[in-house]
Amino acid sequence: MSKKKILFAKKAKKRNASAAGAKKQNGTATAAPKKSPSTPHVFDPKKIKAVLFDADNTLFPIRENAKECDYEALKLFEDEGADHKQVLVAFYEILEKVRKLDDPDKRFRTYSYSLLAKKFGISKDVALSAERKFRELMLSRIAPYPAARRFIEKLQKHYSVKLAVVTCAEREWALEKLEAAGLMDFFEVIVTTSETKKMKPHSSYYTLACKQLKLKPQDCVMIGDSEEHDLAPARKVGMHAFLADYGKLEESFP
Repeated sequence: MSKKKILFAKKAKKRNASAAGAKKQNGTATAAPKKSPSTPHVFDPKKIKAVLFDADNTLFPIRENAKECDYEALKLFEDEGADHKQVLVAFYEILEKVRKLDDPDKRFRTYSYSLLAKKFGISKDVALSAERKFRELMLSRIAPYPAARRFIEKLQKHYSVKLAVVTCAEREWALEKLEAAGLMDFFEVIVTTSETKKMKPHSSYYTLACKQLKLKPQDCVMIGDSEEHDLAPARKVGMHAFLADYGKLEESFP
């Protein structure tokens, strides 16, 4: 046998041996799994360096309060001759459409109230007055979930973590709510629509928070009330994420 044939045979034998080693007993090749950016790291509370919170319905209740405050604020339209019940029906129809928009500027009461005023032939000044009344009523009613505050205080006392808020609210409104809830001083980073120019579940909330915290996503935990808008996008960038069930969170951070 020539030297070339001997060399070729040795290489072929080596390749066959490598292929055999890569097979399972059923004869299929086993490739090393590739780790995607969204693959969660093993959670160890002692290694966490930051905890991020959604705000509305995570730190404090908003939904029911908002309904009550809309009801009261829109009575200003009644003063202009509009039927209050008809105004409320029209408002919730507008709100349902507005909630599907991606433009942050169109997701707040300033926009929805102005559309409502236009529908009933009422001046924009009345709409702005109604929005101011809505905000005043909301701020007077905001209070943190007791379990949320206890958990935050526990994190500060027993864990060396930074705290942040990522919320779909314009910055001024977000700060006013946190202040009214007595939670402002806990957080060193607050990311809002004013910075992202997007609505959740856009990933910019989480990447920007990490940038401002000067941390990697795997060093952070996201806590929120929505799987779609809070948890899934956080996991996608590499964060740990938990539902705002404070009983279970207490167990995760013993």
